[in-house]
Amino acid sequence: NRAVLADVFAGYVASSRSGREYRVALRPDGTWTCECPAVSYGSRGDGECKHIDLARSERERRMTLAYLLC
Repeated sequence: NRAVLADVFAGYVASSRSGREYRVALRPDGTWTCECPAVSYGSRGDGECKHIDLARSERERRMTLAYLLC
């Protein structure tokens, strides 16, 4: 029986070209995933994409804001 862990952080990021939205998630093991073709094709070579970059930046911004408000 395998436990299913929820994503730590998830959201949708719009493509800058088409406007299509891709789901981006931070997994419990610390890896990021995105549904966009760039991740599937490995066009950057690091397994990530600009949508992950944006989501990571947004998560860091929110965490900093939450810390400052405490």
